[in-house]
Amino acid sequence: MKLRTAALVALSVLFLGACAEPDKVEQGSADGASGAPAAGDAKPGGSLLATGFGQRDIYVALVAMVENTSDKVGQTVTVQFNIKDAAGELLKSESQVETFSRPGQTMPLTTQAELPAGKKAAKVEATLLVEDEGTFSAEPFPEIKTGPVTVTKSS
Repeated sequence: MKLRTAALVALSVLFLGACAEPDKVEQGSADGASGAPAAGDAKPGGSLLATGFGQRDIYVALVAMVENTSDKVGQTVTVQFNIKDAAGELLKSESQVETFSRPGQTMPLTTQAELPAGKKAAKVEATLLVEDEGTFSAEPFPEIKTGPVTVTKSS
């Protein structure tokens, strides 16, 4: 449950602060000091919009916002997260794989990592890879509409 909370916090910080050519790679990063995500340029098939993270004890929640920039669906979407300390040393790498289900879709990819005791994440660099190899269905999912969202403190 604490990890879920950390992921939601990281996603909140993120908001506050397919592919015609396979193997397109795009990078972005976020640092712990400012919490400011770095955005990448749009590429055919997909775009890495922003990245973020949050740490509690040895657990790091990781999030990347990606966008399907094509009119196709079914592409494999992989985000590789590299967690670094203040000196720039790589502490851990994790990846998450999803699939685009709608043209123009924007979605979060989230995962978590466990760092060695005493290590602190200072920066996360993310790499996006979008591949269209026919692995998933090319039929768009129906649009699921959402309503207004409010954030409240739990009791």
